[in-house]
Amino acid sequence: MSSLTLPIGFNISSTPLVTVRRIDLLFSSEEVEALYWSAQDKPYMDGGKSIYTHEKAYTIPMDTYLNEFIQPLPTASYSTMITSTGGHWAQFHFNGTSPAGIPGILNLFAVVAKRWADHFQEVVGKANQECLAAGESCKHPRRRRAIIRDFVEGHYECETKFDPWTDVGTVTAPPDYWNWLDMPRFNAVWKVRRYHPSL
Repeated sequence: MSSLTLPIGFNISSTPLVTVRRIDLLFSSEEVEALYWSAQDKPYMDGGKSIYTHEKAYTIPMDTYLNEFIQPLPTASYSTMITSTGGHWAQFHFNGTSPAGIPGILNLFAVVAKRWADHFQEVVGKANQECLAAGESCKHPRRRRAIIRDFVEGHYECETKFDPWTDVGTVTAPPDYWNWLDMPRFNAVWKVRRYHPSL
């Protein structure tokens, strides 16, 4: 290709083509905990005991990265957000859900996934409608969307392993600590209902 046609307003030196954010829980830890307690019959039992272990979660509020996603040119020009399912929704991070263990974590994940999809649809659907109404003056892609990517098994020492694998290893982490053996159930949460931000 000898030439490249960029959208009007695109700044080759500052407009990002791709941005990567590590967001383990889809929302901030505080937002996930609030969603958990709001779904309980008796919220804030035991004086508001935390649902988390001391394991650090790398995450930010949804509105922080969602507002970044819908910014106009030249700040941004994103059209697709790719989100992974519950890779960090395991007992090494959660220890206070009810019922205990993976069943409670999976229940919470279903609540959070639905809230995430509804909020994405609300915010991005509105932005898409505004862009459609603006016609040629819109400085956004015409139709932003989200793709939910199934999560697959990883290396249980992922923070220390940096070399590519030459073959696929076996899962050796204790199954009650990680959630890899239950990952098909986490992936299936997103497939119960399809979400389409309106044009």
